[in-house]
Amino acid sequence: MKKIIIVIVSLIFIYLLYNSHIITEQLNYYYFDTPIEISITDQKKNLKDIDQIDSDIQAILSPLHQMFDYNNPDSLINQVNQNKTTQINQDFYNVLAPSIDACKQSNELYDPTIGAVSYIWKEDDNIPPDTSLINNNLQYIDCQKIELTKDTITKPENVQIDVNSAVKGYATDQITTYLRDQNLVNSTINMGGNVAVLDSPDDDLYTVGIESPERNNNQPVASLTIENNSVVTTGPYERGYTYQDTYYHHLLNTTTGQPENNDLASVTIITESSLEADIIATTCYLAGLSLAQTIVNELDNTEAIFITNDKEIYSTDTSINLNVLDDRYTLV
Repeated sequence: MKKIIIVIVSLIFIYLLYNSHIITEQLNYYYFDTPIEISITDQKKNLKDIDQIDSDIQAILSPLHQMFDYNNPDSLINQVNQNKTTQINQDFYNVLAPSIDACKQSNELYDPTIGAVSYIWKEDDNIPPDTSLINNNLQYIDCQKIELTKDTITKPENVQIDVNSAVKGYATDQITTYLRDQNLVNSTINMGGNVAVLDSPDDDLYTVGIESPERNNNQPVASLTIENNSVVTTGPYERGYTYQDTYYHHLLNTTTGQPENNDLASVTIITESSLEADIIATTCYLAGLSLAQTIVNELDNTEAIFITNDKEIYSTDTSINLNVLDDRYTLV
């Protein structure tokens, strides 16, 4: 009996000694008009140079922010939009190439040349633009007019690129790759509507909340448990304004140039790549519930949670551990 007690006490001591060396560091940034939180849990000795980790992550985020900052006249995205042919780098190609592919595969539901009208909407965040101005620019929304190589992009002068819907996802993927390369696998990344989780430090799955699609309500409407995946949620509630009793948001229909209004309140995509999840989420919202379900069901290793304006929740995989937190919503 004494031997058993001694062994148990020894094991407890070893467990406590090991866990006393486990710490969590949280890094905070602000890029892409979004607060970013990165949480890393590891042994203290692996996080002793947290300042270097912080510097490395900023070296990923800062150039991407500068590259795609449409408010900066010297940014690469503005150089591309102001010229017919422009030299580009690998990161720009890595964001734009899958965006063009998604445009062609979705019959232009999703289109990175939405900039022809989206930049007009961004000129004033409080008053909708003149409809005639939007209608005149619809002719320039056409991803088929882009000629892209790994080194250059060529397009008609009036075709404007806006890949804001994909940049955060790409940045999330780049940070995920960096953390894995550093063997900092017990980590989470929260970049606004983009969440990526790596390995759990205690073998439990991470719980990720799905934000309420109701404006001015930051409480989660549901939660799910995942590991080694990205979760991206999008919807009209994220960004918009009310003018003369009408709500205008940032998810624009590529045919009308106007904010898309259909039966969906939000779309959540679960897949490995945050970039792909970004693009799929936007595409699905613009498609509406029925077509969005078809789109996701045809994709490998991708699942979705759709919330409708009628407060119904649909999941493409019934095995997802989905927990509804708001009793006003019904899991269908």
